[in-house]
Amino acid sequence: MAWTESHQSLLDHRKTLCFARELGVDQVTAIGHLHIFWWWALDNAPDGNITKIDPDDIAQAARYHANDIGPETSRVNFLSALVAAQFVDKKSHGADRPPTFHIHDWKQYGGRLCAARAAHRDRMRRARAPLEKRTLQKTTGQEIRSEDLSSRCLKDDTKFAAFCTLYENEIGPLTGLIADRLKEFTNDYPLRWFEEAVKIAVANGKRKLAYIEGVLKNYRVEGFRTEEEKEPEYDPNDPPSLMDGLTRRQRDQRERNRQLHNGLSED
Repeated sequence: MAWTESHQSLLDHRKTLCFARELGVDQVTAIGHLHIFWWWALDNAPDGNITKIDPDDIAQAARYHANDIGPETSRVNFLSALVAAQFVDKKSHGADRPPTFHIHDWKQYGGRLCAARAAHRDRMRRARAPLEKRTLQKTTGQEIRSEDLSSRCLKDDTKFAAFCTLYENEIGPLTGLIADRLKEFTNDYPLRWFEEAVKIAVANGKRKLAYIEGVLKNYRVEGFRTEEEKEPEYDPNDPPSLMDGLTRRQRDQRERNRQLHNGLSED
């Protein structure tokens, strides 16, 4: 959700008073038009440059309608009012070139949001690029090989590439936020742990990063063991056939538990 700063001093600021006077409206209405203008600029003039935008379109975008004020007032005057109040900077370039118009101090306010948006898009692009798969084809149109760009773009971080590839293949699509989280995992957990945690998540139908993280945290507390290495829980009603495949230590422990259970039952 996009937003811009709005200071309480704006109501009685000299610029607002001038802007309202130029438009022929009260201060509250002027502030409303001003904020709508700024919101519109976030998407339509992200660099603050409104030189090439028709003044009539700017007025309409700010919901300023001359007919509401009087038939003698033109919507083109909306831009003039912005300039007169110094909410828009007008810069002349001589008689041979038309003037340019920029929103005053835009980089300091709305421009920061636009910069953050651009940075986010760049992070998303960089997160997706290593994992994109391209198919190289011969001139005949026959597929010759699939090239995983993760091995080429992340040569210096093969562990991160392995984490991302495994997640995308087994869990789901990779986003910028998930890629950032997986990058943190590479610093905290071995790849073998992550592989086993993903395997458990898939087996239990819990294809979520939060579930995988929970499994990894349990490994850190209880120690890492694969599902095959874990001792099965004792059940005195288990058939003897389940003893097959257990280690000698597991069989001995299982037998002791069975004897203890039988002794308690007789008492």
